[in-house]
Amino acid sequence: MKPKLYPHLISEHWSQLDEDMLKEWAPASVKTVWVGMPAHIDSVLRLNPKFIIIRDYELADAGQHGVTTHAQAVQRGREHADAHRQLAEKIEQQFGYPRSKVLFEGWNEPPIWQGEFYKLVDAYETMRMTAVSGWGGRCAVGNFNTGHPDNSGPDTDPNWFWFPLMKNVLEQSRGRHGLALHEYMSFVGPEAKRPNGIGGWTWDMGRYTRNHWNCDLYLTEVGVDEAVYQGGHQGWQKLPHNSMEERARAYTNWLLWYAERLAKDERVKGAYIFTHDSQSPDWFSFDTRNESFWRAFVPTYHAANFPEPTPIPVPPPTTILDVVNALPKHATLRYATRPLSQITEIVLHHVGVDALQTPEQI
Repeated sequence: MKPKLYPHLISEHWSQLDEDMLKEWAPASVKTVWVGMPAHIDSVLRLNPKFIIIRDYELADAGQHGVTTHAQAVQRGREHADAHRQLAEKIEQQFGYPRSKVLFEGWNEPPIWQGEFYKLVDAYETMRMTAVSGWGGRCAVGNFNTGHPDNSGPDTDPNWFWFPLMKNVLEQSRGRHGLALHEYMSFVGPEAKRPNGIGGWTWDMGRYTRNHWNCDLYLTEVGVDEAVYQGGHQGWQKLPHNSMEERARAYTNWLLWYAERLAKDERVKGAYIFTHDSQSPDWFSFDTRNESFWRAFVPTYHAANFPEPTPIPVPPPTTILDVVNALPKHATLRYATRPLSQITEIVLHHVGVDALQTPEQI
């Protein structure tokens, strides 16, 4: 099995160089960041990827602003799901690429540590997945920053219990939706702790191993960022080596070490190296649109061959998501029940699925 390492595109500059690079890499998936229809998506789709991930920068960042209540979070989830639908339909119509192969990101690195904002994220992402399921689309949810959700100590699991609604839907939606995480290493690599003695494997990188949900995982940003240890974004091109070639080789070796571990977890569908090209000076030193990186990474990528992981059974897809067990319940009181044989009619009060589905289908 090839490494599950794929490009993260911010296609600010585009030329035959980029076409040749992507063709040589021949990745099974691509993530692209843009506003609206991704730039150069025709070049991406010519690779015939198994699936792509789209982050609409405007929805992902500005889309979090002004949300302070549960009702606002749910409404924003509906609005973003509709924006995803419109873009998925355009891609399907213009390029013939099916909506079932496009995953849409929502809020990017939401500040779940601020008060109880995590509850709003849980409501937003659950509504977004539910609405997107109704028209046959897919979501990458969470997009949590390195080290978050926080935990209660250096060797305890993150606070995944903050997201009961998301967990419930994700575990019913394997093969459709997935949890998205960002993982970055400092200049000491993926395995070692930071110089201050914290972080390291299973926290900065490998935090996905501390998630025990039976759901698909997408590591939608991975790489080197010294900011996980100290302030200021510094990517792989700032590694303390003597030449760009040495930095590229070190970075490639770390990425392949990481990929070998990703290959053992069937839940992980892809890890996206941040970033090919860039829009901001903050990300110039992260750029994999670099000849030294290309010469080091691509041959190593194609030479790698990892064993297939043990498959986890995927439930059949459904557009009806059961959120009953995630709803609040009274501590002691319960409604009375009766035998199924006594029930002769069912009334659908309201449902949250595509309006084109008939009552019989539901």
